[in-house]
Amino acid sequence: MSGYKPLSAGARQAKLLSRIGAETNKNELLEAQVLLRRAIGNELTDRQRDCVQLYYGERLTMQEIADELHLTRGTVCKHLQKASARLSHALQYSTLGMRAEQSRDR
Repeated sequence: MSGYKPLSAGARQAKLLSRIGAETNKNELLEAQVLLRRAIGNELTDRQRDCVQLYYGERLTMQEIADELHLTRGTVCKHLQKASARLSHALQYSTLGMRAEQSRDR
């Protein structure tokens, strides 16, 4: 048995903030949250959205999600992988668009 313990919500947030860097201010974090929520709502299929919500929001395992949605664990994994790719792509373009707007405003 390994000594792995899942991180608490506070520890996960602290780890994320350390990755983002100290220079990131609260407004940028709020903007990122808005962009992420918008991308989840607009860019994902219903099934991908369900899997993301259950996995990241409800902290269910892939097997628990598979049982709840009557899918295989592999299918849940694929939905999460595709959702991650779509969100990454959407956020990349959203961030580029925001930076272009900010530079125009200056």
